[in-house]
Amino acid sequence: MARVFHPCLNTSQTHIRMEAFGQRFENLLTYHWNATRPTAANLGQLNTELNAGAIPLFRGLVGNHVTFRELYSRNIDTEVAANSTLVLPPGTFGLRTGLPVALNEACGLIKRTGLTGYGQHGRNSISGFVENDMDGNSVGNVLMTLLANLLLQFLATRVSGLFIPAVAHIPRAPGGIGTSNPVTQGLVLDNFTDSQKTRLTGHGR
Repeated sequence: MARVFHPCLNTSQTHIRMEAFGQRFENLLTYHWNATRPTAANLGQLNTELNAGAIPLFRGLVGNHVTFRELYSRNIDTEVAANSTLVLPPGTFGLRTGLPVALNEACGLIKRTGLTGYGQHGRNSISGFVENDMDGNSVGNVLMTLLANLLLQFLATRVSGLFIPAVAHIPRAPGGIGTSNPVTQGLVLDNFTDSQKTRLTGHGR
């Protein structure tokens, strides 16, 4: 069954695509734009900037069992839209060494818009850690610093201010049209590792 496309006005997204142990996964970044609709060239610039700024930091906090495959960016205001793919060189691995931690163990990077209601906050779940950086079910100080630095890269405006970090609200009802709002605050949730989807018991909200 084909997936239904739900447009989101004035919005682009970047997929950071990775692989480990034959399993493919990704992190998704959302950007709001105002009057100027990005072109494929603009989206290519976005990929280039992320590859120069965010990807080195991302590689620096995950294990060398993680392969960074590509960056894929596209506008999501229409079903057929401008897009750009940056394929990363073979051997673009994470830089941490040690025994891998299960991929479902993740730390949350939280994004808030300052507004209330559904679709006004977002989360990037970061996984791919190694045991050397873990203390039970929490991460050490070194990894916390690396996560905070990565968050700053995720919250940076891109391509001369064209792409503004945002959270998207995409209705799933037929005919629904989504919107996005700029992020006003970001934080590393805490030093606990949780599942990709939810907080574990005793880890707060």
